[in-house]
Amino acid sequence: MNVVRRYATILGVFVQDSLAYKSQAVLWMLTDIAPAIIMPFVWMAGLNGRDKIGGYDSGQIVMYYLTMTFLSNFVVAHLQWEIAFAAKDGQLSKFLLYPFSYMRYQYLGNIAWRMMRVFLFIPFALLWFGIFNSQIGAQTLAALNIGWQFWVALILGHLTAFFFAWALGMLAFYFIEVHAVYFTQYMLMAVFSGQLAPFDLLPPILKTMAAWTPFRYTLSFPLDILNGRLAGEAVLQGIGIQLIWMAVLYVLGAIGWKYGSRLYTGTGM
Repeated sequence: MNVVRRYATILGVFVQDSLAYKSQAVLWMLTDIAPAIIMPFVWMAGLNGRDKIGGYDSGQIVMYYLTMTFLSNFVVAHLQWEIAFAAKDGQLSKFLLYPFSYMRYQYLGNIAWRMMRVFLFIPFALLWFGIFNSQIGAQTLAALNIGWQFWVALILGHLTAFFFAWALGMLAFYFIEVHAVYFTQYMLMAVFSGQLAPFDLLPPILKTMAAWTPFRYTLSFPLDILNGRLAGEAVLQGIGIQLIWMAVLYVLGAIGWKYGSRLYTGTGM
């Protein structure tokens, strides 16, 4: 119980901290929601009188970008930046003395921020529905699959994204400059995780590449389940791949921390 109480206290502190930066969170939210408003107009213009493009009608396109933006607030993690700054500036020392793991500390901070983001998304979602109300019908809403497969894939996608960001954060122990790596990761994530376009609408070569990366199994995979694009054996296979990626990224992060923390001098890197 003491352990549970300890982590609950830490989570509470992180929640209060996230509430102290609401304006910053709103600005980040505006940055994230802009593509979700712009891209449906781009795809609907591409319909050019047709009923569907790549198997998506206008309502499905609109719903895709709404659900993508909503889920990304829970799935995507950015903790690699904080880890890198802490390692470079010597701020990591205090965490090494804490009676709990730094990874768990980072996870609690990440989940608190994710909770804030999901909460702040609600008014934007209402605005979004007001803009695209004519495209969303009862049939589009009824097609959403919120069964257990979706929830399992969503949680595993969230954890995969966290372990990926954690493993990337470990690079700060070994390299002087890691910002270029992180920016490259964001570009790849935008393409392969479904942020720019649905997985089904990617060119074949990009679909093949995405299937071999963890990005596909963070956001795009649970999105396809939610929007009824995947079912049955394909879902179970995808969940299995998520578990594999989680294990691989966890091990890479553990190795990176074990040896990287030994390189840390306490005065920065």
